[in-house]
Amino acid sequence: MAALDEFSRQLSDRLEKVESSFADGRVFSPIAGIVANNPARAGQSLVAGTPIAEILDPTDVFVDWYVPNERLSDPKVGNEVFVLFGNRRILGEIVEILPVSDVYPGAGSSAARERTASQIARIQFSPGAHPPALNSAVDVHMHYTQLSARIASMLVKLFGLDEL
Repeated sequence: MAALDEFSRQLSDRLEKVESSFADGRVFSPIAGIVANNPARAGQSLVAGTPIAEILDPTDVFVDWYVPNERLSDPKVGNEVFVLFGNRRILGEIVEILPVSDVYPGAGSSAARERTASQIARIQFSPGAHPPALNSAVDVHMHYTQLSARIASMLVKLFGLDEL
């Protein structure tokens, strides 16, 4: 009986250690943010080191623009672009150019179907801009010359579209 009492006490001590080590099942993130769409499911087994949730930093929002193959000139880092989300025009800047192969692990082009883009431009919004919701579908417009940018800016001001 004494051995069973000792074993019961050791088991209780270890259980208390485990509960205190795992904070009674509560998990805390090192940063505040938005939980991504693919959290782990209850009862799912994970290998050590596998994340149970992905926390997205809401201050680091960008757009990956799949640059169309049919274009007048190639976009460059530093080019200003407009991200269109509904009736909102959000100013942004190209901060990085990536080949599609770095981001898109697709099967590639075939004889019947051509790839829609050969590179990706990563766009960061201007400071103070209110970005669209995560995973939103947006359109990107880039002016190829300063003249077209000035004309577009004048038309936007003329029709009062900058106040939307």
